Amino acid sequence: MDASTGNGRRTEPTPRVPAGSGRVGCQDRVAWLLRTNRLYGTDEKFATGSKFAEAFHGNGFPRSIDRAQVSRWERAAQRAGFSVLRRYEELLDLPSYRLVAVADMLYREVRGTAGPSYLDRKADGAAADPRGRTEQLIDFARSTDTMSGNDWDELTYNLSAMPNVFLYPSTLWNDLVDRLLAEMIISDGMDWMQRSESVHRLLGHPVGEGVVIAACGALAADPSNQVFVDPLTQLSSSPHPDATRKIIGQVVNPTNDHAKRAAWWSVAEKVGRGHFAPDDLATLTRRGIELLAADGQHPACRLAAAELLRQTEFPASRAMASAVRRIVDADRLSRQVLQSGRVVSGETADAITARVAVSAASMLPRHVLEDDPMLRHLLDDMLFHPQISMRNNTTFLVGATPYGRPVARALGLELTSRAALEDTATAPAFINAISLLGDDTANGFLQRLALAPGLPAAVSETVLWTLGHNSGHCDNAFWLKAIGRYRQHLSSMRGIIYGLGLTRNAAMLRACRSDPSLPDGARRASAWWLNIPDRILRSTARPAVPSAPAAVRTRSPW
Repeated sequence: MDASTGNGRRTEPTPRVPAGSGRVGCQDRVAWLLRTNRLYGTDEKFATGSKFAEAFHGNGFPRSIDRAQVSRWERAAQRAGFSVLRRYEELLDLPSYRLVAVADMLYREVRGTAGPSYLDRKADGAAADPRGRTEQLIDFARSTDTMSGNDWDELTYNLSAMPNVFLYPSTLWNDLVDRLLAEMIISDGMDWMQRSESVHRLLGHPVGEGVVIAACGALAADPSNQVFVDPLTQLSSSPHPDATRKIIGQVVNPTNDHAKRAAWWSVAEKVGRGHFAPDDLATLTRRGIELLAADGQHPACRLAAAELLRQTEFPASRAMASAVRRIVDADRLSRQVLQSGRVVSGETADAITARVAVSAASMLPRHVLEDDPMLRHLLDDMLFHPQISMRNNTTFLVGATPYGRPVARALGLELTSRAALEDTATAPAFINAISLLGDDTANGFLQRLALAPGLPAAVSETVLWTLGHNSGHCDNAFWLKAIGRYRQHLSSMRGIIYGLGLTRNAAMLRACRSDPSLPDGARRASAWWLNIPDRILRSTARPAVPSAPAAVRTRSPW
């Protein structure tokens, strides 16, 4: 019904998703981000575009607008700049820079390479003395002071806008990058997004690029490090030969299994960006075929290797062509990725995304749109795209709208099927999305999954590694049960310890460090988290998470 009059008509026409290309542009996604936050936000009067337009002037936005201007932003007919995004945040009572962080991520993703932010802060009320402010932020970063995600956003924006600035001494770059990476790999949510985009900006800086590549490579080569996905996948956006060498090195001679997975994920993304020389591509293609033909390879590596082959003109020899045909005949996932660029058939994806979209819409605080084709498109990317960054970035986009928690609940309904839970091609993406989008009730569901008997190891391990990202709380009784269950499985134990670290459970980390019955690798992981400097922990401490609005209509699977 109409959000303001109850006359049965929609207040806004349904947005159209461009047909044919299979991927909607970033400006369409930013427009949808604005639109859904306005239509389904806590203030119901703003679901009417004219009332929202009337309130828009003020607080840094210098002019009046009409409903047609709102429509242009929300239909991607005109790009919404920095000050527009900030004003949406203010009027809709959203966390500061939440929409900005997502928009930065989306614009960088479609550009496909590292570099400055597409959103121009200078034109929208930046500091009057950017050099002085930059010096102040550098001093903060080198001290024991805390650095927020907003601080890193401002600092790296200023540095990327001043590519010829000279930092003295030159080791300042190392200090900044080392701290930024140290904070990024133990952050989550918006804090992680802002730091991740800050790293990408420095990767596009003529001086910062080499420092970031070296620091990411050092983290990946360090066997005592506990987080490998972030430093290696960050390098996927850099075309620099050194970044390519770091990633290929981890494919050929990985530090451990987690570094191997992260390297393959990065390869699957870099190949489409044309970052590999012909000889490197031939090596990777051969390695991918060998991986897919071998037994016992992790599903994540298999998925990435299949995605590599899909994007290359493989293979050059008859022997390699024959090997690929055997893989396609024997392996459903590889066949599906090579044929469609998705992990399931189009019919299956359409059926699941339609169910999830309808279920999630039924839990929104009000009914405005009869249909949201963009949501279905995003669900398809979030659940079935073969590249990890596309899945995660789309999940962050959905999570920055009122759809987030309803989508998590709808995905939980899908996983009530045992067959869905046991599908290692799709269940990890569902679980990851539930963890990132869900609230405390989702946390209980994930805890039960973590302890459920008979699930494939890759599914249980995914739960353990993602549980710490959920906003809900795990008490020590759960962690003790999980440790008792998985104490002899090192990768799962490292996932448990990762969750303890993200949630800053120092008491349980100390207990794990001193428990002689745990594998040495688990005890070393606990020690790594306990040795993180206090300034890094304080800078990345989680903010309090508000409860779900009482007006949200829920249908819970948990």
